[in-house]
Amino acid sequence: MSLGLLLKFERIYMSKGIYMKNKQTQNETIQENRISTEQVQESLVRMFGANNVQTGSETQNHIGLQKTLMASVKVHDRAMLKACLNFAQQNSLSVYPISKGMNIGYGKATPNTNGQLLLDLSAMNRISSYDSSFSSIEIEPGVSQKDLYLYLKEQGNIHMADVTGASPDASILGNTMESGFGHTPLGDHRKNILNMEVMLPNGEIFNTGSFPSYGPDLSGIFVQANFGIVTKIKIPLFRRPEKVLSYVIKFKNEQDMYKALPKLRALRESRVIDSLIHFANPTRVLMSKQRFPEHLSPAQILSEKDCLELLNDSPLKVGFWSGLGGLYGDKDEIKLKKKKLKKQLGKHAQIAFFELKQLNFLRKVCHLPILKDLKLFKNMDLSLKSVIEFSGLLHGIPSSKASDNILWREKSMDELGIRWLCPVIPASEDQIKIFRQVTKEVFRKYSLELPMTLTMINHTQFICILNMNFNKNNPAELTHIDRAYKELYNEYKKLNFKPYRLGVKDTAEDIYDPIKTQILNEIKKAVDPSNMVAPKRYGIG
Repeated sequence: MSLGLLLKFERIYMSKGIYMKNKQTQNETIQENRISTEQVQESLVRMFGANNVQTGSETQNHIGLQKTLMASVKVHDRAMLKACLNFAQQNSLSVYPISKGMNIGYGKATPNTNGQLLLDLSAMNRISSYDSSFSSIEIEPGVSQKDLYLYLKEQGNIHMADVTGASPDASILGNTMESGFGHTPLGDHRKNILNMEVMLPNGEIFNTGSFPSYGPDLSGIFVQANFGIVTKIKIPLFRRPEKVLSYVIKFKNEQDMYKALPKLRALRESRVIDSLIHFANPTRVLMSKQRFPEHLSPAQILSEKDCLELLNDSPLKVGFWSGLGGLYGDKDEIKLKKKKLKKQLGKHAQIAFFELKQLNFLRKVCHLPILKDLKLFKNMDLSLKSVIEFSGLLHGIPSSKASDNILWREKSMDELGIRWLCPVIPASEDQIKIFRQVTKEVFRKYSLELPMTLTMINHTQFICILNMNFNKNNPAELTHIDRAYKELYNEYKKLNFKPYRLGVKDTAEDIYDPIKTQILNEIKKAVDPSNMVAPKRYGIG
């Protein structure tokens, strides 16, 4: 952002009278004339009605972090949002906006500091400006994956939107603001923003603009940031092709995957592989497919080898690494891509190609009266159901499969504790080996099962997704996980394996280089001089 633009923002705020005479530093929240929590809550109820204001003092999440709130307001439209921001400015409050607050494992709707006013934007759930000719659509923060899928289906099912493995009820905009990713050729959400509508802390609304055009593209500075509140985004859609062919790449062992890496990179770079491939280790596959096996002792910590043996007791075998991807196009395009995949990877891996209709037919066979009670077909049906659910993601069909089994060992969501780690790894053999070694050592040290996914986000990098599960109601387990998480987080930092996103328990101050930190804080100072919106989120402000 140029100095001229920064000065322009500052002039806007000076003209609005937002700067206070005795303004403190950007890292402080103004304390003068602060009203009590009770007064805040009473005022908000008068303004918006009791149905739209919650006065509970603590947030609920699955990472073992409790923060107190001033109140929570369910915001229905832009006028109401602006009124909330004006109220917060007048009373020196900080606000924390959420889309739907469903980022389990990162903090849900929990702010990273106490005493904030939570702005729940889930009721802003309008879908608009669907352009079937130019394949785009506009959505508000409360639009879920399921909402958009059903909307597009009603419009003729011409297009699909990319979906993630998160709950069908999760917000698309919220995931995009956290730089999320899915499965289809539009899987890198951060790269696929056509326009943003943003409300600045002073209540003004502006659009970041569509490109190609003149001037800087400002959309990027509002991703993983706290400079304003994104009230709508325009995203591209993927026109449903003649055919979608799913495939699973199975590497028998780690070494086979390393041998195939150069060819995987080349196939991704040339766009023969145009979807995001998610490679899962046996522990991740088992945890995504089912709960902890009932016939095993709860005290047993399952190794990757243990999980592989359990999975391969089924007719549908998995590899040490099993990668799910999709081919898109007409019959001739897919035939050519399929041939190239087999030629390049066939020496190192088994590749199985299938269509959803084939898998659905096999499930019907498993349900035949004469077969359904046999162990072989029961196991096959369970495996097929899992494969169908995950393959549906490649077709833009949201699934609850992964979120349904997220409990693993815990009995209910009230017990579930989970922390996600998500380092970015160079797509090279030596770096993946170092990463794997360090990760296994820490998980082994703390007696934790190791579910791992490597997503090939582009031809040079993998994003790794790991999780540590625990009972959040057990203080000893919470302390144990916090220590394990911190140790591994610090090991990754030493190795320059930076996370692609942060939870509210994480700190970002030492992630940016000093110049980037200075620039981010100068932008924050210009657009949000009282540091009102989500202070310190992502280390800004």
